[in-house]
Amino acid sequence: MAGLAAACGSSATPATSDHSANGQTPQEQTPSHQAPDATNAPPASTRSLESVPASGPVTLEEVARLEIGRSFAVTGGVINSTPYAFVGGAGVVRAIDLSVPEAPQVVGEIDVGNGVDGLFLDGERLYETDSVGSRLRIIDVSDPASPRELGFGDIEGAPHSIFVQGNRAFVTDGGGRLWVMDVSNPAAPGELGTVWRAGETHGVFVQGDYVFIGDALGGLRVIDVSNPTTPIEGASPRYAGGHRGDDISVQGDYAFVADGAAGLLVVDVSDPTSPRDINSIRTTGEVNGVFLQNSYAFVIDQAGGLWALDVSDPTSPREAGFVHTPGNTEDIFVLENYALAAYVTGEEGGLVVVEVSGPP
Repeated sequence: MAGLAAACGSSATPATSDHSANGQTPQEQTPSHQAPDATNAPPASTRSLESVPASGPVTLEEVARLEIGRSFAVTGGVINSTPYAFVGGAGVVRAIDLSVPEAPQVVGEIDVGNGVDGLFLDGERLYETDSVGSRLRIIDVSDPASPRELGFGDIEGAPHSIFVQGNRAFVTDGGGRLWVMDVSNPAAPGELGTVWRAGETHGVFVQGDYVFIGDALGGLRVIDVSNPTTPIEGASPRYAGGHRGDDISVQGDYAFVADGAAGLLVVDVSDPTSPRDINSIRTTGEVNGVFLQNSYAFVIDQAGGLWALDVSDPTSPREAGFVHTPGNTEDIFVLENYALAAYVTGEEGGLVVVEVSGPP
């Protein structure tokens, strides 16, 4: 297992101090290994869903690969005591039974007409964003074998990422705007408020009264939504990357930003009105997604890699595990002790299931 070495003397372009909130250049790290060639997962015995270890090194092992076509978004959860993944791409959202992780089965699907950009599962309701149709769609998945649309709301622009908290959905539109939607009536979601600043908005995460947005032009944006009808954006400093901000996860005082060629950025948001860059971690490709589980950040990149980083000390992340994934890895979700990755290879793609286990 290769470690994440400090980038002093490396060929990676260091983050510039111009974008650091405290005027100092954040630390930057890079993995020392290259991704191995892809192989099909070997047969494995049935394993039950458990939980990701608390900290330390882990083993990442691909246990299944389901080829279902180009896949761009994935989420998951337990419905009626059965674990499911929901995968979207090419105008279709599929429900996949994970009760036997080594043999995932498509049990249901729903045609959503256009592309699938974002998915968020909240209980037995699945929220889907569609940048082509400019819609937020709400789907009842109480019976995953027969998903049915409950309703949709129109959103100007190209809806991208989504995060749901209670009766509110927070949607980025790719054009600098955050939409706050009332989803208390799933048959007719409606706008509560919006906030706009010139930019290219992508990832979104909500913690308490604050919404964190990744903006390819403006960096990490923090918006106060304590009054959802009038969201207020602070003077968020631009973070060190500012390349894409495709995905964001926040845990406690730290935000982890998947920022393309800039890698994974770690930002101190203990004061949401004044975020501070503290670290930057490079992988072998452009970082597309990040998902936090316990003390780990699970990171995917376009080079076909899935990393587990131990972030128990966010100021000094350490590589805890790695596995190669096929093609372009587009999205990541962790359900119990399995990482689910949506991927695209040319005109094909699908879902990779990776078991996360502790040291022997």
